[in-house]
Amino acid sequence: MEAGFDIYVRQGDGGSDYEDLLTDGNFQKYSGDKSVTIEKGFRLDSNVVPYAPYLFAKDGIVLGSISF
Repeated sequence: MEAGFDIYVRQGDGGSDYEDLLTDGNFQKYSGDKSVTIEKGFRLDSNVVPYAPYLFAKDGIVLGSISF
């Protein structure tokens, strides 16, 4: 976040058009208030970007998804 990257947290069901992911209300920009906790461990996750719990973006462009 300090380097200009943003994290978005899924609020809705997801599944929007890729171009609208950050603007349609299904994802909200994470404020950095440490309200998100990360579970210890690793597991394979096959969520596609529109259904991912978190998105990684820079300058309003989705770069990828994050799953914990």
